[in-house]
Amino acid sequence: MQRKKILIAGVSSSLGTALAEVLLENNYSVLGLTRKSSTKLGNRSNLKVYDNFDYENLQELSNIDFDVFISCIGSYSDTHITKINESEIEEMYESNLLIPSKILIKVFKEFIKKNSGLLININSIAADASYPQKEILYSSSKVALKRLIESLQTQTRLMKSDVKVIDVFTGAFKSEITADRPDYQKLIDPNDISKLIFSQILNDSTLLQDKIYIKRNIY
Repeated sequence: MQRKKILIAGVSSSLGTALAEVLLENNYSVLGLTRKSSTKLGNRSNLKVYDNFDYENLQELSNIDFDVFISCIGSYSDTHITKINESEIEEMYESNLLIPSKILIKVFKEFIKKNSGLLININSIAADASYPQKEILYSSSKVALKRLIESLQTQTRLMKSDVKVIDVFTGAFKSEITADRPDYQKLIDPNDISKLIFSQILNDSTLLQDKIYIKRNIY
C-alpha cells in the first residue's frame, strides 16, 4: 500500500519539526511550508520544504499533491490585559486565526473535491480555558479556530464525505516561544506530542477521534 504524502504548515516550528522527524523516520513522504528561509531538517530523500512560503498567496497549494494536512501555524502572547496594544491584537489574530483559517479552508475545499483526505489542526487547551489577565488574545484566537474546525467537521457529516478533520488541543510544550518560561522543564516534549499524533491518527485504523486533548502530567 502506498504511503500517504503529508504536508505540514509551520514545519520550521518546534512541533512542526518534531512531527516531520517522526514521519520521516517511519518512511512517510513529508512536504513542509515555512515562512523562514531554512529549517533544521536538512536534506532528506523523502522531504521537500517550500521555504519563504507566502501564506497570503495560496495558489501554489493547488500544485502540491498531498493526502494529509497538518497545521502547526500560530504564535503565543501572554501580554497582560493592561499592556496590550493595537498592533499586538492585529498580529495575534493574523497569526492564530486569519492565516490558519485561510489555508485550512483552502485545503478542506480541495479534499472535499476528491472526497478524501485528513486535515489535522494543532490547537491549544487555551481554547477551552483562558488565564484571564495574560492570555486573552491567545485564548480568544484559539477558541475562534476551534469553532471553525467544528464547522468543517459538521460539514463533512452533512455531505457524508470521507474527508476527516481533527482538532488536537495541546498544553504548553517546549519551543522557542516558551523557552523563557520559569516552568520550561515541566512543559510537554514536542516529540511526545508527535509520536501520539502519529500512533493515533496517521496509522490506518477504524478508530477516529475528532478532538484529542494532550495535557501536562503535573496537575
